Amino acid sequence: WFGSTPESKTNQFTAGTVVIEVEESFTPPTAWQPGETATKEVSVKSIGTKGVYVRVALTPVWSDSSLPIDNVQLTFDSSFSTYWVYSDGWYYYKSILYQGEVTELLLASVTLDPATTGEEYQGETLDIVVSAEAVQASHNAYQTVWGLTSLPPGVQPWSP
Repeated sequence: WFGSTPESKTNQFTAGTVVIEVEESFTPPTAWQPGETATKEVSVKSIGTKGVYVRVALTPVWSDSSLPIDNVQLTFDSSFSTYWVYSDGWYYYKSILYQGEVTELLLASVTLDPATTGEEYQGETLDIVVSAEAVQASHNAYQTVWGLTSLPPGVQPWSP
């Protein structure tokens, strides 16, 4: 009988990636004083292959966790409202971020309020914890990954 067995073909598919990194410019002051402002510039870069939504949480924490943080003043970049929106503890970048792109600055500086900073803060260390998350912009992934029913107002909707 006649027959044929052609060579098999391999079709390779590579899934896209969602990878971001926090970029910052920060030189810690050596003897930070109440009323003094320290530059701390924060943005996020996409290095994955997928278009992504980005959100960032900024959490001030004193080395003595019993100290209140209301004396910490975060100053956002002057273009904040053009590029970022705040919702439920997160700052959402309004545009979809693509590979190699960097968000506009979110944070510009931190000031220690002299009116509410007393002796109890002497010698303590302040950390600003920058937590960033990204999710692919397509297929409403934010609903499953972030548990949202919708994106905050002003965030660019996905369009295939």
